[in-house]
Amino acid sequence: MHRVLMNTLKVGEGENNHEMLVTRHSQFVRAINVINIYGAVESRSNKILSRWTQVLTQVKKIEAKGELLVIIGDFNAHVGDVINENNLNVSQGGKY
Repeated sequence: MHRVLMNTLKVGEGENNHEMLVTRHSQFVRAINVINIYGAVESRSNKILSRWTQVLTQVKKIEAKGELLVIIGDFNAHVGDVINENNLNVSQGGKY
């Protein structure tokens, strides 16, 4: 009988009060990485850019390994009409 090792590993987290957790789930044929984000309520543009830069850094690492990726979270951003029948307001975070 073949024994399958199920592994979930924390591979990253946010820096400088950025709430983000990255886990890698290797029990699948192709590993699945989950980036879980809690976005700050609107703040200065440079802080939002810094947070998204951290997320994109993780995304690039995962893509470089050819693994799958899911991004989930409470992004606290107004994205406008990207969502059908949504409020038309777009915040700085929503632009990113």
